[in-house]
Amino acid sequence: MKERSDFIQEYCRAAVAHCEAVENGNAKKAYKESSNLIRMGKKLETDRLFAEAVIKELLNNPNQMVLGWAAADALWLNIDIENAQTILKEIIETPEFPLLSFTADMNLKEWRKKQETQNCG
Repeated sequence: MKERSDFIQEYCRAAVAHCEAVENGNAKKAYKESSNLIRMGKKLETDRLFAEAVIKELLNNPNQMVLGWAAADALWLNIDIENAQTILKEIIETPEFPLLSFTADMNLKEWRKKQETQNCG
């Protein structure tokens, strides 16, 4: 349980730090935090039960920066897909942070493309 709460706390910290760095034009910090988030995403890929518990909690976070990353991870991990799509659509429609809105839109479009490709082949 401690491991999960520590993971969630670090994920939230990194998501907020990444989005703030992007919005402020701090490329070095944004890259560092996106690398942290990608590393955490890989951990989620390796442990389905852990990922489901973490994603469920992250998708209830009130911070749009956290929600943007969590919803994207949820889509790519096929966890709570309907909720993740709804969250990304809400971020797109109420862009508190323009680049976060753009990223949410791109994640949703790319995920849909992937789904179409898988359903055709």
